[in-house]
Amino acid sequence: MEQQKTHYRKAFDSPYLSSADVVDSVDLTVKRVTLEKDKTKKTKDMFNTAYFAEKEIRPGEPLKPMILNATNSKMMRKLTGSPFIEDWVDFRVTIY
Repeated sequence: MEQQKTHYRKAFDSPYLSSADVVDSVDLTVKRVTLEKDKTKKTKDMFNTAYFAEKEIRPGEPLKPMILNATNSKMMRKLTGSPFIEDWVDFRVTIY
């Protein structure tokens, strides 16, 4: 059995989902998307932030919200057919 390895980005505890959290692709349901201030408090920037219906990314590991960068926001617009973040609810996405 292969030992589970730790991604170096795990040391930088972020309140947001990052590539270090996504080991394998995962299907998630967007619960809501809000425009909110950066929770890391490193900037005063506002971000489109997706919250998911699922509570865990893996058993015992809480699922964090995800910042939708410009590319991901454009993809959500394309997939949902709406440019409005309030319309991006109850939508299934695959994160990888």
